Amino acid sequence: MKKFLLIVIIVAIIAFSYKESFLVHRFYVKSFYTIFYTEEGVVQKAWELYNKGEYRRLEKFLDRVTEVYLTNNELKKIAGLNYIKLGQKEKGAELIASSMENSSIQLDELMKILESLFENKYYGEIIYFYDKNILRNNANCAFYYGASLYHSNRYSEAIQTLNFSRTNGYRGDRIDFYSGITLEKMGKFDEAEKLLLSAYNANPYDRDIKKALVDLYRKTKQFDKAEYLLRKK
Repeated sequence: MKKFLLIVIIVAIIAFSYKESFLVHRFYVKSFYTIFYTEEGVVQKAWELYNKGEYRRLEKFLDRVTEVYLTNNELKKIAGLNYIKLGQKEKGAELIASSMENSSIQLDELMKILESLFENKYYGEIIYFYDKNILRNNANCAFYYGASLYHSNRYSEAIQTLNFSRTNGYRGDRIDFYSGITLEKMGKFDEAEKLLLSAYNANPYDRDIKKALVDLYRKTKQFDKAEYLLRKK
């Protein structure tokens, strides 16, 4: 019994000491950053490191400052983007989603995030955001969701979402392309050809569009059209 009580006391002392040391550490960290930075200054510093591509340095910086500014959604968002750059995509996506859920994030900010994710081929993360109801009912966001569904081989959902995006006003130069290649995967060749031709006429120097149209012509045995496009510079 005495041994048991002694163990309980030791554990309690260790737990109390850990808690106290954590609070003291947090106090000193908070004191440092509140003396040398404003909260806005911390966010600005974080963006500077991110834009310079200093992701490891930013990770260490954020590890310290997020102890102080636990509820700052901008820092959560930067941390999320940074984790994605470091290859920790799921953790990054969760943080970005968390930063959006309880904040009035502006559409232009959201579009920058989506563009960055899409350019880096993080299609699963975009789908994750949409499924969390963060991106719904916006034509611009729906385009990225639809294109990401295409890259995830979810063609029926992709074309529905791309149609929603188009109907609700999205006018980006890639929607005809993605709608076309999605319909081609679904075997709807006539509709696909019309959309891919529209995309090609709008941007005849885009290699992806040209290749998709040539592949479609070959698949539908329109070899003369495929040959004509290949010869055309």
